[in-house]
Amino acid sequence: LPPKQERFGVPPSVCVGCAGVTRDEFLLRLQEAAFREVLEVNLTGMFLVTQAVARALVAVGSGGSIVHVGSIVGKVGNLGQANYSASKAGVEGLTRSCAKELARCGDTGGQGGTWGT
Repeated sequence: LPPKQERFGVPPSVCVGCAGVTRDEFLLRLQEAAFREVLEVNLTGMFLVTQAVARALVAVGSGGSIVHVGSIVGKVGNLGQANYSASKAGVEGLTRSCAKELARCGDTGGQGGTWGT
C-alpha cells in the first residue's frame, strides 16, 4: 500500500482537484518562469494528486470520485492569460484521459489489469 494509505487504512472516497493560480501578463511580456509556475500548480499538481488517489483506489479495488475544477478560459482563452488558459485546457484533457483509463479499471473488478499498475 502507498505510505499514506498504510497510515489511514483506506483511500479517500472523494478527491476534488481545484488548484489554480494566475500570473497574468500579455504574451509578449510573459516570462517563462511565470508560464511554468502556472502550469506546475494548475496542471502538474492536478496530475500528481489524481495519480496518487487513483493508485490508492485501484490498489484496494475501491470505487471513488475524482473531480477536477477547470475554467472556461481553457476553452476560449483570455487576454493576458496564455499560461492560465493552457493549464486549464490541459486539465480538461487530463480529466478526459483519466476518466477513460480509470473506467477500464472498474471493468476488471478494481484490479485494473495492465491499466492499474
